[in-house]
Formats: sequence, C-alpha cells, structure tokens
Amino acid sequence: MKTIADFFTKLGKREPRVGQKGVFSTWLSCGTVPIIGGALQFVELRVLGLRGEEEHECVEVPVEPGQFVVEFRGVKYGCDGRIAAMRVFAVGATPKRGKKLKEIPVDLGGIAVVDIGAVHQSMKEKQAIHEKWMEKILYGDDESLIGVCVWRPTKTEILYVDGGFGDGTYPVYQLVSARKVVGLEIEFISEGEVYPL
Repeated sequence: MKTIADFFTKLGKREPRVGQKGVFSTWLSCGTVPIIGGALQFVELRVLGLRGEEEHECVEVPVEPGQFVVEFRGVKYGCDGRIAAMRVFAVGATPKRGKKLKEIPVDLGGIAVVDIGAVHQSMKEKQAIHEKWMEKILYGDDESLIGVCVWRPTKTEILYVDGGFGDGTYPVYQLVSARKVVGLEIEFISEGEVYPL
C-alpha cells in the first residue's frame, strides 16, 4: 500500500514557478489513531485543547469510539511537495464527503486531529503544563509536514499536519457512510489550484 511518505520521496528536481499546475495524489494512508472520548476534532494547533464555542478555530463531530483511519492527498509542484487534504474516518467505513461545516483559520502550527473528549478536561485542569507543552510544540525544531505529539497526563497521541501554503482559511467537511457521520475532511489545496508563491 502506497503511503503519503512514499509520494513525497519522488519529488521533481525543478523549482516550481508561479502559476504552475500541481500533480495530485489519490488518498494515501498514514495509519490509524484511536478516538475514545466520543468526539473527533480538527483544531488549529495553536489553540489545541479548546472545544465547542470556546474558539472558532475548531470543528468537532460526535463519533463512536474506536480506531480511525488517517489519509492524506499530496500535491507536487516540481521539487515542492505539499499536503493538499486530510481526512480521518472510522475503520471499516466507506466515506463520502458530506456537507461543509465551516472554515478553520490557520496562522500558526497547522491543524491537529484530536480525541477532544479524552484530553479537554485534563488540559483545562493542568493549564501551566499545557502552556509549556504547547510552546515546545509550536516553537520547536520540527519542520516536518506531519507530526505527532503526546499529551502525557492522559497518554493521548495527537497527530498534526502543516497543510497547504501556510496561513489561510481552510474548509472542513463531514464524512458520511451509510447516512451516518463517520469523520472529517479538511481541504488545504483544491484540485487544479496553481502554485501561488
């Protein structure tokens, strides 16, 4: 099975030019994440830990606990590889894009995939620890497109992705299977979008 890492190992040699069309991948695997808290959330990494009406930089849907597939679409503009989209859905589901829920603004750190029901209360109670932890994640040396951090008080792994062309506003959609919401999808770069830099 081809993965998103495989896609990025075969970039072109030429520098991209403004207006260049990209080469998009199909949906490619990046493994699975457990969701035990009953809600799947996409959130701007900068405000990780907030939920619901507390911040407009997040979207969440109720889901049944279990393992969730993480997939990405990549896009190549010459030697520049970018994350074009990400989706997370329940193992065994056959997801289709449903209605658009909202747009998430991003200006620092990208988007995190969060088992928000498992970590929300703990992050509120341990605010000082949370602030130091977030500072390390946001201003650390990791410049990879996809990363994983661990909230140790609940032993929860949190995947995050630096998608698109950085700062911007990105649409989030429901994923539906058999008339039931089974996950979320975020689009960073739409099919046919040309290189803007």
